[in-house]
Amino acid sequence: SHAGEPISFEVSRGEGASAETLVLQVTPQAKDGKVGFGPSKIVHRRGALQAIPDAFRATNGNLAAQLAGFASIFARKQGAELSGPIGIAQELVRGARAGIERFLELVWAISVGLAVLNLLPFPGLDGSRLVFLGYELVTRRRVNERVEGLIHTGGFVVLLVLILAVSFGDVARLLR
Repeated sequence: SHAGEPISFEVSRGEGASAETLVLQVTPQAKDGKVGFGPSKIVHRRGALQAIPDAFRATNGNLAAQLAGFASIFARKQGAELSGPIGIAQELVRGARAGIERFLELVWAISVGLAVLNLLPFPGLDGSRLVFLGYELVTRRRVNERVEGLIHTGGFVVLLVLILAVSFGDVARLLR
């Protein structure tokens, strides 16, 4: 109702003796009267000697968050929002429009996510190969190559069907 007109917001920050009140001026967009708020990210520039350990810490944090996300999906505590190649490409385009830092952050997150998925002990992925290697290490004999090949082929077919199903969902979202 106040499109294009400045509005004052009173914001309380903190509690008790350290509480402070700020007055913010916001002007809703003239065309639709919307005002948006979103998270702000502070970028710290560092030298290589400090950036490399920070990058490892951030990647480990991202890895832990993604593992926790997968665990909660498998425990059915939260639903999975799956995107196939089309949805990933759309998100990367949005990230590129937001700037190089957002784009590279998305590429990094996708890379960590794919690494986690690849190490799952599912036939057709590297994680299942590690299971077979572990079996060989414990039993000191190789798995029958034909059996291993059939297991990997079956897993690969299931993965292809999953990719097609997720891509179908991407296409359906595009058409909506």
